[in-house]
Amino acid sequence: MDDSFVALKWLQALTRNPNGGQLTDDVVDCCDFDRFSVFGDSSRGNLAHHLAVRLGPGSPELTPIKIRGYVMLTPFFGGTERTKSEGLPEKVLNVDILNT
Repeated sequence: MDDSFVALKWLQALTRNPNGGQLTDDVVDCCDFDRFSVFGDSSRGNLAHHLAVRLGPGSPELTPIKIRGYVMLTPFFGGTERTKSEGLPEKVLNVDILNT
């Protein structure tokens, strides 16, 4: 999650000083920084959720970047006590695999 946040802060810095970053001006100009989405599937869906909570509504600390949506495709949320919905017992995705 921290790496995702740092990447968004890097994009924010590019909007303020595009020539100081690694992207060319035409790439920066083609993006609509007012309409970003964060996407994650499985365990990355969990990361997208926590990033959404960290940034809050409207993502004010990323101005002028605005996160308008989050897509969590089958997010994986595991608890300290395993539930039936976590797929246990499972031959391939067992507790030992999921906890690594």
